[in-house]
Amino acid sequence: MAGTPFGRPHEDSPDRDRHGMGGHGHRARRLRRHGADGAPPRAWQRSFRCQSGIGRSAWRADSAMARYRRFVALHEAFSQPPQVNERRLWLGGAGVSAAAAGMAFAGVLVLRGLFGFDVPAFGGHQGRAVPVATTYALCAAAAGLQATALLNVLATVAVRPVRAFGWIGALAVLLLTLLPLTVRAPLDDALATAALNLVTGCLITGSVAAAGAWSMSWPQPPRVPY
Repeated sequence: MAGTPFGRPHEDSPDRDRHGMGGHGHRARRLRRHGADGAPPRAWQRSFRCQSGIGRSAWRADSAMARYRRFVALHEAFSQPPQVNERRLWLGGAGVSAAAAGMAFAGVLVLRGLFGFDVPAFGGHQGRAVPVATTYALCAAAAGLQATALLNVLATVAVRPVRAFGWIGALAVLLLTLLPLTVRAPLDDALATAALNLVTGCLITGSVAAAGAWSMSWPQPPRVPY
């Protein structure tokens, strides 16, 4: 007899689900809603766990500590400094220095020979174009090498060395751009020198930062389930 109120319901009876005998009964729904022990989730459980995962397993203190340890390991992995390929970094820095020197040399020759500006403004009016351009090119090459050395140092002490180098380089370029405007020289010569310093400084800062990003590799974070 199928599903009599006095007898045991049959396995195929529809009363099986109504009385909670099967997987779709009231008890099964309560277990899925409140957890394996049937207790409702507490406030701290709802705060730190996904709502869809509360009913799958009971919350335990050891699982909380395991999640905390995984979080600490992930944070330590992100806080580690990058690994620097110094050969790549210095090869890129040498190329940037050569490019900056060529730009400074060509810029002085063009501004002095074609436009008649006395560049640099603090170099005086008596100097010839080629010696002045050579001196300026050597200064630009030295600036490129110093920027590479600065980035190499920042890679060992800073969490984000490229960003720190970008800020320092931006401040240095700003100072070099404003410096010719403070000397006693004609305004057009000072502006031409400031423009040349701005272009050369931006080239050095951007290229050295790109070379640093190309030569650095960050450790991979640990692959842990959350």
